[in-house]
Formats: sequence, structure tokens, C-alpha cells
Amino acid sequence: MLDLRIRRLVFLFTFLGCHGLAFSMDVVQTFKLALEQDAGIRSARAALAASMERLPQARAQLLPSVNLSLSRNANDLVTTSPSLVAAFSKTVTIT
Repeated sequence: MLDLRIRRLVFLFTFLGCHGLAFSMDVVQTFKLALEQDAGIRSARAALAASMERLPQARAQLLPSVNLSLSRNANDLVTTSPSLVAAFSKTVTIT
């Protein structure tokens, strides 16, 4: 299947080259161009790149994760008895 596609591309470029186009290509350049444009090869390269990315993602899952969360609340109260005017809360979570 791949050979048939390459043969068609080689024939196409040879045919176009014989009809006076402004550029010319040799067989090696035509073959390289055909390999770059082949959908099967491009999808295989994309699958390889995706599988290579799985290792760093798996390694990151094994490492500890640190999450920090801070919050502050202030309440203004008007009262005749003494009370706490501002409430502060801090939350630190380490997983």
C-alpha cells in the first residue's frame, strides 16, 4: 500500500516535471517529500510522540503534591459587649 502511494507520487512529480514546471526534483527529493506527506507515517509519528509523553506524566503522578490555601475573612460588628472584631482562618493542606 505504501509502495503504491510512493509510486504514484513519483509518477506525478515526474509527469509534472516533464511538462516544464519552474522547479525540478530528483528521485531522492521526491521520495522524501512523499514520506513527509504520507498520512500513515505522520499518524505513527504522532502516536510515538504521545507515547513518549506518557512517561513524564506517570512520573509526575508518583511525586508528592503540595497544595496551599490561605483565606482571610474580616467582619465588622457594632456591639455594646466586647467581641472579636476580625476572624482569620488559615488552611494548609499537604497531600
